[in-house]
Amino acid sequence: MNHEEYKELLALEALGALDANERETLSAHLATCAECAAELRESRDAAAMLAYTIAPVMPSANLRARVLEAVRVGAGGSTIGEPPREATRTNRSESDGAPTNVLPLVPKKPATEGFMARGKPFAFGAIAAGLVIAALVAALAVLWKRNGDARRELARATNTLRESQAEQARLAERLSQTQTELAGARETATPSATPAPSPSPDSAPPQTDTSADASRAANRNNELRAELTRVAGRNNALQGDIATLSNRNNELQAELARFSTRDNERQAEITRLTNFNRETRAQLDALSNRNRELQAEVTRLAGRNNELQTQVARFSTQASELQSEVARLTRRSSDLQNELARQREAEPIVTAPDSRVIALTGTGVAPGARGRLVYDRRGGNVIFNAYDLPPAPPGKAYQLWLIAGGKPQSAGVFTTDEAGRAVLRGQVPAGGRRASAFAVTLEPAGGSSAPTGDKYLLGKAS
Repeated sequence: MNHEEYKELLALEALGALDANERETLSAHLATCAECAAELRESRDAAAMLAYTIAPVMPSANLRARVLEAVRVGAGGSTIGEPPREATRTNRSESDGAPTNVLPLVPKKPATEGFMARGKPFAFGAIAAGLVIAALVAALAVLWKRNGDARRELARATNTLRESQAEQARLAERLSQTQTELAGARETATPSATPAPSPSPDSAPPQTDTSADASRAANRNNELRAELTRVAGRNNALQGDIATLSNRNNELQAELARFSTRDNERQAEITRLTNFNRETRAQLDALSNRNRELQAEVTRLAGRNNELQTQVARFSTQASELQSEVARLTRRSSDLQNELARQREAEPIVTAPDSRVIALTGTGVAPGARGRLVYDRRGGNVIFNAYDLPPAPPGKAYQLWLIAGGKPQSAGVFTTDEAGRAVLRGQVPAGGRRASAFAVTLEPAGGSSAPTGDKYLLGKAS
């Protein structure tokens, strides 16, 4: 036998329903298992409390006859014996056939789990990024809903587990109370009686013919009269005792009648409690099995909840990364749109017959800087794009110079954004349209009439 089978025998042992072989087997197990020994003590204590759940009942007519017979035997000088008790045999019933009021709790099957496939790499532009972020937000909403359903199912399974444990404790207490009532139902009362008094004797004084004999006879007569008075008093006392015993006998008759009625009711209650005991044991077995199932379900739901929380954290991280990527692509798209707009604006200048495109490179002050100049020598229109220039200090600005015949002429003042980029559109006089060199210097914010600061960009006309 395994440990669970031994535990099933504990309730039967507490009710005294095991046979000799089963009791010996269980006793051998209890000697080595402290858990089962403690559970058996608790079951016996609970069974002892069952007697207090049933109202007292009158004894049966058979019990009344046995008590009256014992009274008559005791009055005759014999010892009044205790009436025999009828042992109530409790047959062990199989729990499979016992009715039960426990409704099985069928746990909800969790929704089909799935993982969202990652989208393909973004296409160039904000439209593709917007579609990807919308799909991710929808998947994240579905995952949050599944997580909420799992939490609610876990709470329901936990509440059902607690209700099952409370019902199991209540049924165990009622089982204990039933066993105590079964034990108390077998107790009986034994009334006593006293023997009846014997009648008083009668005596007659002797007669003599002589005077001496007459005197002695008179004295004897007086003595006999006194003795007769004492006997009469004793007889009166015995009559009072007889009346008292008669009243007591009437009381015992009424008490026996009440005991008879209570015994009949108790026998019916014992039968009802025996049936209820079988049903209770079946319910306890069902609740025990359901308790184990609920504990396994709670463990499974807890593991599932941890998995969902891990998935939520992972998708939250991916959402943050995608939002950063969307912001970067949005900025890139804006830059490209601005660049496209600038190219469209510069298209008339670039396509002019006398236009030139000059590349400016960074000097030792800004080696990473670069520039692109589109210059219409006939119309004098200039479009300049600067890249990766250091931010100008407070009170300073960059100034573009066109050098023609060794003389610099200003083409405009500009400042850069945070990325070091700038766009300058200008118009130069006719004297500067034949420029052969170009430069960008750092000057005061309002510009200078001639270069005074460090050169950041330089370029020559090819």
